[in-house]
Amino acid sequence: MSQGKLDGIVVPTTTAKSYEMQSDKFATAPVKIPGGGGESAIVLPKNSPVLKAKLNRILHREVIGKPITKWRNAAMKQMVQKKSFYQQYAPYFVKGTEYTLALAVIGVTVGFVLGTLLAMMKRSRVWIIKAIGNIYVEFVRGTPLLIQVFIVYFGTQIIGLNVSGFVSGAIAMFLNSGAYVAEIIRSGLNAVPVGQGEAARSLGLSRQLTMQLVVLPQALRTILPALGNEFVSVIKEGSVVSVIGVGELTFQTSVVQGASFEAFLPLIVTACIYFVLTFGLTQVLHVGERHFNRERA
Repeated sequence: MSQGKLDGIVVPTTTAKSYEMQSDKFATAPVKIPGGGGESAIVLPKNSPVLKAKLNRILHREVIGKPITKWRNAAMKQMVQKKSFYQQYAPYFVKGTEYTLALAVIGVTVGFVLGTLLAMMKRSRVWIIKAIGNIYVEFVRGTPLLIQVFIVYFGTQIIGLNVSGFVSGAIAMFLNSGAYVAEIIRSGLNAVPVGQGEAARSLGLSRQLTMQLVVLPQALRTILPALGNEFVSVIKEGSVVSVIGVGELTFQTSVVQGASFEAFLPLIVTACIYFVLTFGLTQVLHVGERHFNRERA
């Protein structure tokens, strides 16, 4: 309504009055909705006269009449306390940033382990293992992250796992990141000269030790910039999990928009936070790259 997109909305009386107290843009229309009696009820087990009597006594003593009016007025005063935008809504952005970083760390850390495993599977000489790795990577890279989030979120419920939205989002994030990390690691392994592995094998190292001690460390130096880019991408892609109610930065931004009647300013604050996170991470990665380059020199 504050942006001129709607002519009016239907909300409870207390909410409408609090909106009026916060902004002179709004006014309450004295309209009654047919069938919307506005009554509430407490559901009780059948044949429970003692419980019913106690509830009625509590309602008449603590709720009906003056008590509910007092609570309503106190709630409205709390809602319209005058604070600056940042004083009032900074905790939302802080909480959203914490969730965003947690999702990114889980996504990249577990995704790196999964990606390494998938890269090894794609290089395997056993065709079934190689096929599984190829199918997984191609399927994940060929479907949107949003669909993957929904698949994990609703799929876990179907199989009887009652997990939270955050856990579902984190699972979807590292499953998605693992496919991209697998291709990054595979390209890094292919960039290591074949002679390095042959030299290690000629010295008596097994194929596993050759990969672990010789090839993989050299590949990690090569793929560090690409892994950094993946981390940055995961931070930004974490906004997708807001669709399942995870309180990350984008979700908290929508909450602030609804509470403050400001559509634009929360977006600018969120964009700045994302920029600080990604730019800071990029600078840290540049320091790591320079360190590796000095060691190589």
